Amino acid sequence: GLSAGAELPWGTIVGQYVGAALLAAGLAGIGVWASSLTRSQITAFIVGAGLMFLLILVGLDPLLVGLPPGLGAIAARIGVLSHFESLGRGVVDLRDVVYFVSLAGVFLALAYAALLSRKLAPGAGSRRLKLGVGMLVASLVVVNLLGSYIGGRLDLTPGNSYTLSPATGRIASITSAMWASRSTPSCAAPFVMSSRLTERAKALSFIF
Repeated sequence: GLSAGAELPWGTIVGQYVGAALLAAGLAGIGVWASSLTRSQITAFIVGAGLMFLLILVGLDPLLVGLPPGLGAIAARIGVLSHFESLGRGVVDLRDVVYFVSLAGVFLALAYAALLSRKLAPGAGSRRLKLGVGMLVASLVVVNLLGSYIGGRLDLTPGNSYTLSPATGRIASITSAMWASRSTPSCAAPFVMSSRLTERAKALSFIF
């Protein structure tokens, strides 16, 4: 209907749908884990909703402003909002994809362990299950941490609005550099996260 009377930015719309799907997958993993902990639906809802609210809360700007610089940067990295921001613009960043996939994987692994632990009697089998799930969760956390250093992004916006042209990138690599040190105010943490949109310039070097 709308596409018949207007020229819609289909690339941006596709990127937003991809972001919505990734966000839903991550939060659904939390919901499955919460449901595996108890037979009470109300308790599972409270636990799941509380954890989801916490992941959203830690990425809010008013909270980041009041935190110490180092803690503010960590909170911005953990929160879901900083990872959904680029996707909401229509920019699919591989690091955001890794974050949401690993988020879903961690909580699905924990849910699997919680369900199987009820069936296994205490003993070697239960210990192997806990060890295996612990190693899987640790691996996903490491992948998530390393994912923040992985390059690769797809700008689906009209005219690549959030991507620097090669010429601009060469100029920026010579004339500009931005440094974020330990003394950087925590209110700059969201900007540090969103500055990935200009990474093709290779001129933004952040040292924490």
